[in-house]
Amino acid sequence: MPRNIRTSKRKVLGRTSGVNLYADQAVQVQAIMESIGEKRESPVLRILIDEALAARRRKAVHHGESELAAASIDLAETLQTIQMLLLKLIRQSETTLRAQDITLMLAQEHLAETMFGRKIVWNRLEVASLLEVGILPHEISERLAVELAEAKNSAYGIAEEISQRSEEQPNDNRPLATEDEFPVEGDFHSQG
Repeated sequence: MPRNIRTSKRKVLGRTSGVNLYADQAVQVQAIMESIGEKRESPVLRILIDEALAARRRKAVHHGESELAAASIDLAETLQTIQMLLLKLIRQSETTLRAQDITLMLAQEHLAETMFGRKIVWNRLEVASLLEVGILPHEISERLAVELAEAKNSAYGIAEEISQRSEEQPNDNRPLATEDEFPVEGDFHSQG
């Protein structure tokens, strides 16, 4: 035992308990007493209690470290799972963006064809009759521009209304637009 019992500066309390040792413990305590030259067993028991308490603290710290290591392993697994889920979400988002890009391209193509078709119909059906009535070509072009602007405004208004509905009630199953919300073909031509 490395410590000198007589030079310890720790305060000794009065007798706190009577210790009844097992026979094998009594033999071991007696051997320790002889090896350090102590005549009483209470200083030896204090040393043994110190050693036992220190061992218990080390064991508790080691056990806490193992729990901490297990917790850090669990944390690492959790982080890995989160990373995997984020990567899946990124891939799904990229797929969604590609699908939206395709939808946008198709919508743009449809709008371009619609505008081109409207101009063809205008030139073949309306221009001739307007020229016969005496309307000048620049006035005819202005009328076409006004009708196209009205059609665009109507389309943007419907798109804005649809957007507002989807923000207010995203799970609503009602139709996005009703028949009376779409401009009727005759309305455009009757204004000219």
